[in-house]
Amino acid sequence: MKKLLIVALSLVAVFAFAGCSGTQQQSTSAKSEPKVEPAKFEIVSIEKTPLSIPEYFEANIKVKNVSDKELTLLGVSVDELDSNGDIIDNYMSYNKNAVELNLAPGQSGTIDLTESSEDGVAGIKVRTYEYGESFTSSVTEKLDEPFVVMFD
Repeated sequence: MKKLLIVALSLVAVFAFAGCSGTQQQSTSAKSEPKVEPAKFEIVSIEKTPLSIPEYFEANIKVKNVSDKELTLLGVSVDELDSNGDIIDNYMSYNKNAVELNLAPGQSGTIDLTESSEDGVAGIKVRTYEYGESFTSSVTEKLDEPFVVMFD
């Protein structure tokens, strides 16, 4: 009886081990094929709008939801550029009082940011965007290519 029990347990152990190694191989092969997620948003344009105070202007960043779902855009990365295209400062747009945008598929919205030419801001570069239900559960993704606009 003991021999039969030992043989049965040995067979169970062999089959369990064989099953684990097969699962591990499947897992490894699945990891070798990277899944590329399509972009969720794209930058359509960045325009400069003069304000009543001559040294200040608004940078209007137009963003489009290119996904097939309604999404909330929390913000975009903003690199302020000097006249040589070098970065003066960088921040996320929501740090300058920009509001989040709830956008349906194909819908566009604008992020308006106040900038100062006295600070030497001559252009804007956007590299990433952040979306999600809230800042604590957000996703940050890179644009395929940075979107750069030099003013004047």
